[in-house]
Amino acid sequence: MTSIDSIEAYAEKSNEKFENYKLLFEKKELEKAGEILWGAIVNMIDLIRLTKNAPLDNHQIMRNFLKSYAASIRDNDLWELFKEAEKLHPNFYHSFMDKDYFEETATAALKLYDKLRILAYEELEKYKKQINRNQTI
Repeated sequence: MTSIDSIEAYAEKSNEKFENYKLLFEKKELEKAGEILWGAIVNMIDLIRLTKNAPLDNHQIMRNFLKSYAASIRDNDLWELFKEAEKLHPNFYHSFMDKDYFEETATAALKLYDKLRILAYEELEKYKKQINRNQTI
């Protein structure tokens, strides 16, 4: 099992990245802002994966995990938002989004981030309870 401190570090990294996203967005540095927002999202997904003892390997494994997780909690919107938000990552390297396209994608990414934050903290609390139960046995 992963330590609670290690898992909580992902939440801290995600929160820091989210704050940086807001600053970069304000400065109209959209490609950088999008990549930082994507990083904040990935950190929240990784937090959830760690609470499930899932591997933190590559992007495809993360996608498969999130698709399965969304199905397990019966939240298809989570998966649809993810598919939209992940466009931010290649945009950092290829700058294919105009301002309107970026804002549409970022809106979906922000909804995803909000959902993931709630889910991540819920999963973290469950994980802490599980560890406490295991320690008392």
